[in-house]
Amino acid sequence: MNLSDFHLEWVHNLPLVCNRVALLIPQYNEGMNCNMEKRLYYFKELAQEYKHIVDVILIDDGSTDNSLSVMQEFVANHSDSFYLTAVTPNAQKVGALYAVANNLPHEFVILSDFDTDLMCLQNLEQSLSQLDEDPDMMGAYFKMIPYEGSGLCFQLQQMEYSFARIYYKFHDKDKSVPVMPGAGSCFKRDMLIELYHEHSGLRNGEDRETTVLGMEKGYKTMYADKVLALTRPPLTFKVLANQRKRWYAGYLETVLKENKFYVSKILRFHRIGIRTLQDLLGVLVLLLLPLELIILSIVSLKLTASLVVGAYLLSILYYFTLFAANKYERTEIRKGSTWLILLYPLFWLSISFLAWWRAIGVVHKSKILEIMKKKRKKVTLRTVYKKISQQL
Repeated sequence: MNLSDFHLEWVHNLPLVCNRVALLIPQYNEGMNCNMEKRLYYFKELAQEYKHIVDVILIDDGSTDNSLSVMQEFVANHSDSFYLTAVTPNAQKVGALYAVANNLPHEFVILSDFDTDLMCLQNLEQSLSQLDEDPDMMGAYFKMIPYEGSGLCFQLQQMEYSFARIYYKFHDKDKSVPVMPGAGSCFKRDMLIELYHEHSGLRNGEDRETTVLGMEKGYKTMYADKVLALTRPPLTFKVLANQRKRWYAGYLETVLKENKFYVSKILRFHRIGIRTLQDLLGVLVLLLLPLELIILSIVSLKLTASLVVGAYLLSILYYFTLFAANKYERTEIRKGSTWLILLYPLFWLSISFLAWWRAIGVVHKSKILEIMKKKRKKVTLRTVYKKISQQL
């Protein structure tokens, strides 16, 4: 990305003496959000509670509504609250974060979202010490927990997030992770700026792409499980499917853009490669599931029924084993909700099937194909230059 594409203006300047850590909260068009004032008071209280640990900075990312004026009025009436900056035009979140991070003196940057609560930031110091000790460690990701919700959709997502956190242990040995969540992670600022400089600027998978760019450089990550990021997930299946469409589109965009990295990890049987291969094969089987069932039904209805029941029971056993063996990562799930494991495979199957097909359509229309063409052209020109140099 090019910083010259964006204009940054400090509405409420940073202090001359600052903490080691800056917390960046981007927002876009939240003016119509009935909870906006409540969220501003939350960030004010957060800034006061952890004033000796982090500097809280809200970023208006080129909003076209009254968001910026609402925040300007708030900081004018509450001078002891957070700091405020505005980036124009809209920079698709990652550009806004890049512009602001580049203008900070802090050593570390926490990334989070406007609708996410952060807790136990006093525990961050232990993680910062570990990051200081290892020059190849680029950052830490927080414990993501669904928060403030009810109903079946919310409870199933609680279980899903629990399983996702359990998978962190699979990557712990080589200090990697598929994605440092944009709603709750902490980076060394200089490394984050370096990664954003090479970022495509695509919004769907901006946090996944940032993570992969770091791993390509040999950087490592760690799990800061003592710091909590309380995220507010979708409460209806329709909204959830739209969210997953964007997530999966981001996954595909990143894999396509950084295909050499993923292929190299797969060939070396690296944990990221194994996880990616497992994901891609699983998605392929999922997308072709209706065709697979039709073909099997033609061959034998009895065989089809047996395979479907067998696959369901195996998935239940798999998830129950994960659930039973990892008490620490399921503390937010109520004891009476364990039975939802019986519904979880059906939940994942239905949401994923719809979202993946829609994500493919999004990627087909996105700028990723353009970026890949430019990338190939660049490589071709470099190759030609080398050949001419060798001949001379």
